[in-house]
Amino acid sequence: MALLALGDLLCGFAQTSIQLFIFRAIAGIGGGGITNLVMIVFSDLTTLQQRGKYQSVFETNIALGNGIGPLLGGLFSESAATWRWTFWFVVPVTCIAAAAVFLTAPRSKSEGKISEKVKLIDYWGIFLCLGSVIFLLVRHVLRSDCVRPTPANSSLDTHQRWR
Repeated sequence: MALLALGDLLCGFAQTSIQLFIFRAIAGIGGGGITNLVMIVFSDLTTLQQRGKYQSVFETNIALGNGIGPLLGGLFSESAATWRWTFWFVVPVTCIAAAAVFLTAPRSKSEGKISEKVKLIDYWGIFLCLGSVIFLLVRHVLRSDCVRPTPANSSLDTHQRWR
């Protein structure tokens, strides 16, 4: 949750498109982590019979957010608030959600030392997987034919490479 809040806060203060891309990546990592963590918590706290119901409620909320979020972002962008508030709006909501999770999540006793558990993480696998996905995405973006109609002739048959 901290990565999501930090990333969106920084997105609101971004001065260049490169900064916005980097900060949005940080927020995306945080958002992806939240999604995975919620699924893990659901599987820990619910029985197998209840799990489908809770996961469907969670997925419904994601679908609603994906549908309503861009509309709210557009409203922010078109209003006097500017596009920056699209990102800043997320920060207090994330802080409230983090406080709610901290106050309501059941505490469980953890066995073993954290240093021993950290040693079990496959860091090489994480970095190799992340690196290969990044290289595949960069290769795809650099080789894609991003085209748009020319200003002089906007017919769909005439395109030029978007630089």
